[in-house]
Amino acid sequence: MPRATGPIGYIEHRSPKKDETGKYLIHPQFVYKDVYDFKDMRDGMRQHYQMATPQFLAAIQSIKDETMMALSQGKEVKVGDMFIIKPKLKLKDHKDADGNVYHKVYHEGELIPASEVEIEGFEVRTTHEFDKEFFINYRCGCSRDTWKVSAPPKETAQELLDITNFCREHGYITVRDFMRLHGVTKYHAQKVLSDLCEGEFPKMTREREGKVYIYRRIGV
Repeated sequence: MPRATGPIGYIEHRSPKKDETGKYLIHPQFVYKDVYDFKDMRDGMRQHYQMATPQFLAAIQSIKDETMMALSQGKEVKVGDMFIIKPKLKLKDHKDADGNVYHKVYHEGELIPASEVEIEGFEVRTTHEFDKEFFINYRCGCSRDTWKVSAPPKETAQELLDITNFCREHGYITVRDFMRLHGVTKYHAQKVLSDLCEGEFPKMTREREGKVYIYRRIGV
């Protein structure tokens, strides 16, 4: 089988479902090779003579302010012809006497009280215009990645320091947060955080919040 050499990398990711033979299904999962962040975009704008840095910073801040204001007013926001942003809702979590998280159950025909609904986050998707322009101008192929991470794991001491700083700023960290923070696999992130909760003198605690576990740094 010829090896594809496209820039879009992927790995085989196991689905929780099995087929009729009893084997787990797999599907391709995108793996990023690097992150094109705010600084990269700012520098790119300047280098390509598209916009001076002060203008770029002012434009980004204005878009952010206007987007947040519109979202707070219950509007769906369309950013140019690129993205559509809207709130993602969920039922509010509660804790029973034993500290277990649950949410109230509602069935068809019932009304959900507003006090039981909260914003879980935001859904961001590209517009049809963006999709069409991308596929017309950039015919990107895919290639299978041998490695599952964009960078090798950092030293244990540095991982703990970064986790501590993240918890100090946000209050807690999740497996997904750690994956994004260090660009490591889900397996590595779970192992590091779980190991920090074990031993005679654990450095972290773990509790379930809805569908995910959150990890808190002890003493922070």
